[in-house]
Amino acid sequence: MITILSFIPQDYIKSDKNNDHLKTISLFSSIKTSILSQTFTNWELFLITNVQNVSFESSMKENIDPRIKIIYTPDSYFNLNSLYEIDDKLYNSKCKYISIFDLEHDVWNINKLQFQYEIMDVHNYDIVGCECSPSNECIDFNNARVIKTPQLSLFHSCPFLLSTILIKKELFQHFYLDAGRERQAPPYDPLCERRGCGGTTFPQVQFERDVCNDKNFTIRNTSFNTIMAQFHSLLLFMTLRECEIFYIGYSKSNNNQQQSNNGRNNSRIINYSLVETSNQQKLSNLHDNKTCDHIFFVNSEKYLREMYMRIKIYSDFCNSETCKQKYETLCSVHKMNNYGPHKYLNITMGNTYTHTILLNCPIVPDISVPPECVLGLAFEPIPYLRLSYDFIDFADKHIGTYYIGYKHPKLTSPLFKEHHGFMWHTDHPPEPAQETMIKKNSNNVISLIVSKKLQAPGHTYRHKLATFILTNNLPVDIWGNGTAQLSAKFPNKTNIKGPFKDKEPYEAYSLSICIENHRHPHYFSEKISNCFVCNTTPIYLGCTQIETYFPNQVAHLSGNLQEDCALLTEISKNPRNYIREIKPKENDNVLNLMKNLPWK
Repeated sequence: MITILSFIPQDYIKSDKNNDHLKTISLFSSIKTSILSQTFTNWELFLITNVQNVSFESSMKENIDPRIKIIYTPDSYFNLNSLYEIDDKLYNSKCKYISIFDLEHDVWNINKLQFQYEIMDVHNYDIVGCECSPSNECIDFNNARVIKTPQLSLFHSCPFLLSTILIKKELFQHFYLDAGRERQAPPYDPLCERRGCGGTTFPQVQFERDVCNDKNFTIRNTSFNTIMAQFHSLLLFMTLRECEIFYIGYSKSNNNQQQSNNGRNNSRIINYSLVETSNQQKLSNLHDNKTCDHIFFVNSEKYLREMYMRIKIYSDFCNSETCKQKYETLCSVHKMNNYGPHKYLNITMGNTYTHTILLNCPIVPDISVPPECVLGLAFEPIPYLRLSYDFIDFADKHIGTYYIGYKHPKLTSPLFKEHHGFMWHTDHPPEPAQETMIKKNSNNVISLIVSKKLQAPGHTYRHKLATFILTNNLPVDIWGNGTAQLSAKFPNKTNIKGPFKDKEPYEAYSLSICIENHRHPHYFSEKISNCFVCNTTPIYLGCTQIETYFPNQVAHLSGNLQEDCALLTEISKNPRNYIREIKPKENDNVLNLMKNLPWK
């Protein structure tokens, strides 16, 4: 069953000639051409009005299709959740989908509902929109394109025609968007608010960030406030909750789409962010003239930005999907009460987002959030970060805060702040290790990883220590793709292990020698984080402020080769004296990006 909603324009309501208390309407011609002709017949049409005692003209009553009903609702509110609680006999509880029809302006293809219904039923989509049409002719959908939407941010762009959309009824039960009643100054202040949060002007919206308790979505239609902004808000709300929103395109060519984006006022607008309108100028006027629709949407937008934090991550070394997967895994979001598509916090793949995180130095030309909602994270020390002049200029305009391990004197902008960059590390084990004594599943208790690279100071220093270890037969296992060079010099050493997989250099060892490529005040990498994840004490050289992040969990190297070789000799003789208590909970508070977002 599809329920079609239509608001009756007050100009079309007339007084009954025989009874002043009764109001009458005639059957709209648009209903005859667009709805009664539909090939899909399992529908009901609710004609909604805030005028009491409205009925069809007496001459028509016998011929009115029984699927058409006139519904009175006070104050022009239309609340689906309330509607279905009023009278199950009158309002069909079997309704599965909702559509909205503009009695004055809309034209539907006669097989529109049939095609949308079939697509939604088969694929279980939440919302399906389609192109608008100048006639009710039957459309050939054999070559229709079903496109995932939206591609644009619904915070900024929503040219639409409501009647293009078929939507699941159940989605209306999640969001309460109420304009409020008889507000004082400022006039026409329809603010999006939760039920029961007060009636003051611009009330403070109260909500629980951990769990979304929204009940329903209220559509409001009055002489000063149409349903355009409310439906825009509804689409925005559903996009933030990652509903399955699709668009059906069936034009024979792409000419219409190309013409639609050239700014012509009267051209049919078709964009693949689902929503479209027959007159682009209408939305421009809403914004420029600060109409009530615009005020309504601005306030509902503020509410939704407070209600939901949707983070889009960009990187200059991988795609957004990889970033999302990595952080969701490392931050154990499955344990968070407030994370998920229907919760307060979520990392999104869509283009409708409230906040952005940039890894390293990606320049995102179409970034759609203000600078205070953008965080940059340096995943490399400055020599490898590729801080170009173009990126610094971009950062000055679009980034509020950028965490970097070392603020070079030439980085004069206050947006650059010395802080670790929440770099990725190896995955957490299913259950964190608890033991702090010598691990028994390895002959040696100490490990070292060496790279085949020799460009950075840390690269060469690791090789110097490895050479000392092999020359002096210290019980240290050496891993990494740089071991081939060592095997050539020391061909018979059994503690040269070679390349490794995942946690091999950490899990079996009580201590691991960790040396960063560069030493900076606040830069540390997965080299030390991997140790903590695997309950392995790092013998460390790198971040000079490491104790501020992980106090009393590190054995320190000095960077002086003679001193460090002497220390490694001592550690290899008495490893128990250097094993530290690793603190998983405290470390997660440092490494977990979701626990350290600057916007909470």
